[in-house]
Amino acid sequence: MRPAQIRAAEGDRIASDFVRLLFDYLETRGIAAPALLGVPCPARDSGPTATYPLRQWRAMLELARIRLDDPQLGLHLGQTTTPSHFGMLGYLWLNSANLGEALTVGNKYMRLLLQRPIQMRVHVRGASISLEWEMEREPQDALSIEVHITAMVELIRNMSGQALPAECVHFMHSLQGDQRAYDDYFGCRVLFDQPVLGLRFRSSYLSLPVRNADPDLLILLANHANAVLDSLPDCDSLKHTVQSCIVRILHSAEPGIDQVAELMHLSPRTLQRRLDDSNLNFRQLLDETRLRLAQAYLNDPRLQIKDVAHLLGFSEQSAFNRAFKRWTGISPGQFARAQTNSP
Repeated sequence: MRPAQIRAAEGDRIASDFVRLLFDYLETRGIAAPALLGVPCPARDSGPTATYPLRQWRAMLELARIRLDDPQLGLHLGQTTTPSHFGMLGYLWLNSANLGEALTVGNKYMRLLLQRPIQMRVHVRGASISLEWEMEREPQDALSIEVHITAMVELIRNMSGQALPAECVHFMHSLQGDQRAYDDYFGCRVLFDQPVLGLRFRSSYLSLPVRNADPDLLILLANHANAVLDSLPDCDSLKHTVQSCIVRILHSAEPGIDQVAELMHLSPRTLQRRLDDSNLNFRQLLDETRLRLAQAYLNDPRLQIKDVAHLLGFSEQSAFNRAFKRWTGISPGQFARAQTNSP
């Protein structure tokens, strides 16, 4: 991966409750997890806002895979998941009325587990329902993805009390290890090197009740979860990520969606879909970023207007003048003079 692509993913994080899954797994195999992974075990009472960088989680999984000499660590680790490893999200699931409600709850509160801009799409086709996650093919994600998909199926079986087989599982990465182990666990043919990450199962599963669910507790948990979501910093949002990429490009060129998508390790088409799903417009984000920077630059008396235009990626000062007047109703010169004359 190129450095720009790594920086674009720096904000991606994962809940410490889920990271603890790996520590628990290693300890049961007689391995001192903190010594191997180089970090202390996550506290069990760390709370829903405690997280680890996703790239650190990937690195820890790779260290464990090498130490255990287990190419199918993701499959094996995911099967040891308990609801507590999903933290607050796990308890929201456990108190949903049925698996269909749990699916809705999971989609709404997934950011409590994984702070990463991934879109899940749900398709109902006859007697089947498919979940598809829109993401780029990243080899370093293979272990992490296998853990998550396996853990999700394990939790579904835990909630329903039934060993529900999937109809089909699609992974985007290549098979590592024994195909039969995947087929046996998921109860279906598992396909690799697929264009999309997906899980298909019978739509009748959605009506299966969740064992021992408490609807009153679900309301209390949802209220708390909403408060936690509101408290999470916005620095990991798609909007912030796109604008950060725009800033990196501005000094050398006119930013376009193709260049930003490359920095985010996405195809332009995927980035456009994500923007559409979030009701964001690339041109508006570009204008907002330029305006914010222009106002800061125009406050600096050492910079001439032509310098500001260049810093913002405009080929000519006249183009910057027109854009600034469109944004604010006044010219850059008028804005700069107003800042100089202000008390």
